[in-house]
Amino acid sequence: MASGKTTLGPILAKELGFTFTDLDMRIEVSSGLRIVEIFERQGEAAFRALEKKVLRDTRSATEVVFALGGGALADEENLSFALRHGLVVYLCATEDTLAGRLEKEAAGRPLFNDETGQPMASSSVRRVIRELMESRESYYRQAHIIFNVDRLSIDQAARGLIDAVSAYPGADRGRSIPSL
Repeated sequence: MASGKTTLGPILAKELGFTFTDLDMRIEVSSGLRIVEIFERQGEAAFRALEKKVLRDTRSATEVVFALGGGALADEENLSFALRHGLVVYLCATEDTLAGRLEKEAAGRPLFNDETGQPMASSSVRRVIRELMESRESYYRQAHIIFNVDRLSIDQAARGLIDAVSAYPGADRGRSIPSL
């Protein structure tokens, strides 16, 4: 979350001659609801079930860069699926980097709203980031490529990511690239 998937994914896709798609957008189209509405009306468990289904629907996709939500691969089945069917890239960043980005946009993210639906205070955002990082890091570290985006401009991150993906053995075989 806030690692740069939505910014870097389209750049990577264009460079590779692939298309870019965001799994959350596919979930919204599939359900007819915004992610926030799914969380509010049906809860996180329903969202995760829908996320799993929509991810499975990507099985036959080729030449696509997918941006996956922060929790998509914190599930053994989803992670195993993605590792088998694509080149998984973990865009890694420190808590400080993520907090700096998320504190500006917490209102649109269900995990960063309090029980009244209002954006959390800065200290609470940092606590949630820390908890999420601790619970998800072991999953993310299984990615084919781990690419640190800290202290990089968008241009630097894009060039480094393109180089890392291009250098990965088998990256030229048209596999889909789910990005973390």
